[in-house]
Amino acid sequence: MIEDTQEIWMYCIYCERAFRSSSKNNCTYECCDGNLGDIWEWDVILKLNRNYPEIPVQGEEYPLFGDVGFTNLRRAGYDEETRRLPGNC
Repeated sequence: MIEDTQEIWMYCIYCERAFRSSSKNNCTYECCDGNLGDIWEWDVILKLNRNYPEIPVQGEEYPLFGDVGFTNLRRAGYDEETRRLPGNC
């Protein structure tokens, strides 16, 4: 769990960009409507896309299914009913 003051890299599945934040409530990009449920920790994205950088470039788009595909997403533990990965509440 993230402490309120600790900023880590987050990822918005709505606009497919990364940003530093201590909250999963809203995407920080002005032109994006991503909010709670759309914000994942960057570490989860790295598990799905092993060729992505450990530290993303702010503002660059990183497609969620960049180098995996749905089969690998299921292998990673994706729950189709809740549309969540393990550890991403």
